[in-house]
Amino acid sequence: MGPALARFVALSILIGALLWSNAERIGNACSQAFATEIQWLDGTFKVQSLEVTREGGELTFRLAVGLARSVTVNGKTFNPDPRGQALSSTLVANAVLPTVLFLAALFARPRNYLRRFAVAVPGVMLIVAIGAPLTLLANLWRIVYEAAGATDYALLVFWADFVQDGGVSFLAIGSGAAGAYLIERAARTKASTTPDQSGKGTSSCAGLPSVPSVAVCSQAAKRESDAMMPPPTVPNS
Repeated sequence: MGPALARFVALSILIGALLWSNAERIGNACSQAFATEIQWLDGTFKVQSLEVTREGGELTFRLAVGLARSVTVNGKTFNPDPRGQALSSTLVANAVLPTVLFLAALFARPRNYLRRFAVAVPGVMLIVAIGAPLTLLANLWRIVYEAAGATDYALLVFWADFVQDGGVSFLAIGSGAAGAYLIERAARTKASTTPDQSGKGTSSCAGLPSVPSVAVCSQAAKRESDAMMPPPTVPNS
């Protein structure tokens, strides 16, 4: 096992233990943001509640919605009903695990920490946003499609299956590793293009080593020019 892989495993365990021990708090903190995202993405449903509950010993996001407008699927129309309610759920782990893997992959090499932190914040937000909230929304559409007897599911439903089968975790690892590579490449490029400060105040001329004064180059060039000129001729008296 290489050092980078060993650090990735160690960080996964460390970050995972830290986040999972606070999973319920993290889930509750994310609930309002998830509800806002779902409502913004799809106005078909009206979010009634989104909370973290325990189902079968597992921490779960539980979403309750009603129809905000009529929707027609497979020739069947569903109209809003104040008494109607649909429920959708997904594991809190579907938000925590990709975050752990993304951060572990991003920080697997112990350098350029400031740049890595700058990438970590938007990266975590994106990884979380494409996971649990979209899964909750997709599960609602699955209910509608099944109630309408439709077999041609929307792409969002297939995305939910991809997420719950671990697809976002693989994306998280790949994104973290790609971010780490780009950060290191940028650091190497900057280092290679930074001028060497130790050479400040020196100059050089063709065929001569660097010297501390431009005057030396001028004198050398003058001597070379004089050597190339023919000697003056003296006229016969």
